Amino acid sequence: MHIAALAFAAVTALQTGAPTADVPPLMRLCPNTVRNTCFIGYVTAANRIVVLLASGPQNPLIDREVEVLITPSDQQTAPFNGTDLARQIGRVVMLDGVGSDRIRDAQIVFVADPILTALYLALAAPPR
Repeated sequence: MHIAALAFAAVTALQTGAPTADVPPLMRLCPNTVRNTCFIGYVTAANRIVVLLASGPQNPLIDREVEVLITPSDQQTAPFNGTDLARQIGRVVMLDGVGSDRIRDAQIVFVADPILTALYLALAAPPR
């Protein structure tokens, strides 16, 4: 099973309200509280994630390891402040942020339970 299918199943399961026969259920990757782009990624370092999914079509950060910054999105030049994801290393997180080369103005929306991280590692990680 591909990670996108797993994410679709997880998101669909959390939907509220029963779909009617003539209206298909609406899949939403992110909660309504997300202001910008929603990124779901695996935390590899204190301020880096591998982006697994992103809201919006054809996001260039998907399948890349990128830096995550808390610097406001209107500040395009250094110095940048890194987001401290040190407590989340090895876990899957959902972030609200913007960016096409790195994620700026990032806020943690959700940290996945260890079971979801284990499923990611079992299903999406390359074989050893």
